[in-house]
Amino acid sequence: MPTVLITGCSSGIGRALADAFRDAGYSVWATARKRQDVEQLAAAGFTARQLDVNDAPALALLADELEHLDILINNAGYGAMGPLLDGGVEAMRQ
Repeated sequence: MPTVLITGCSSGIGRALADAFRDAGYSVWATARKRQDVEQLAAAGFTARQLDVNDAPALALLADELEHLDILINNAGYGAMGPLLDGGVEAMRQ
């Protein structure tokens, strides 16, 4: 069975993608930052993991846990208002 890892699955596009890939027969690893969202994803039948994509050690643990990966969808993000250059280097990294 093909495997997909999708970040940012608590709602919106991430959750819709997780549902679509599951319905297409993929093994879906779905991540979210909040424990409550992870519990809901697990209840929906996904392999759910709590993950902040800015947490390098957590990313390494997840990579070690995955035995095989066919597709990676980096959907996690956040909203910020204002000119990009005004935020500085750290804001651009986020």
